[in-house]
Amino acid sequence: ASAVVRALSLMGVGLKLEHLAVADYILSERVGIERKSAQDFNDSIKDGRLFNELFELKNNFVRPILILEGDPFINSNINQNALYGAITSIILNLGITIYRTNDPSDSAMFIYQLVKKEQSDSKMEVKLRFDKKPIEISSLLEYIVAGIPGINALRAKNLLKELQSLQEIFNADIGDLIKVENVGKKIAQEIYKLSRFKYQNNS
Repeated sequence: ASAVVRALSLMGVGLKLEHLAVADYILSERVGIERKSAQDFNDSIKDGRLFNELFELKNNFVRPILILEGDPFINSNINQNALYGAITSIILNLGITIYRTNDPSDSAMFIYQLVKKEQSDSKMEVKLRFDKKPIEISSLLEYIVAGIPGINALRAKNLLKELQSLQEIFNADIGDLIKVENVGKKIAQEIYKLSRFKYQNNS
């Protein structure tokens, strides 16, 4: 999912990383998305995961969507009729919309367009499930840094490459931050200000 996450971040979508019980992406209370590559789609049919996951998706969201990335019929070791049977059952029996994309970039663009349509306010945010495999610490650091206003996935990666850790980023002065590629004075000032802001609980 990292390629989709990077693309969404570059598009300006806020990403909230959570341990989600259902769905890979949650756009709102009514829209949940499961994303599967063609290979994973075929594998999940064979091992029985597919319909269990999609049944939960259907039960938790009014508008459940399955993004199918790639063509499951190419180089498939599943009978063509079985594939058609699974796809038609998902649509007709579960009532889940299937949208096929070509690659992660295409998937990210589709999610971005859905977010724009579903979320009326200017702040676009998507809840994102942790990878099913334990997430790498480096990827988690990128997610954290990309949550700073004005920082996209590319700037987050550049900051971490240059300064190595969250501690070094947040302790850096404006002069050091400006030296990082694609980080101008305005963003450097924002990082500096945010890292020194004292939390105020007004509740």
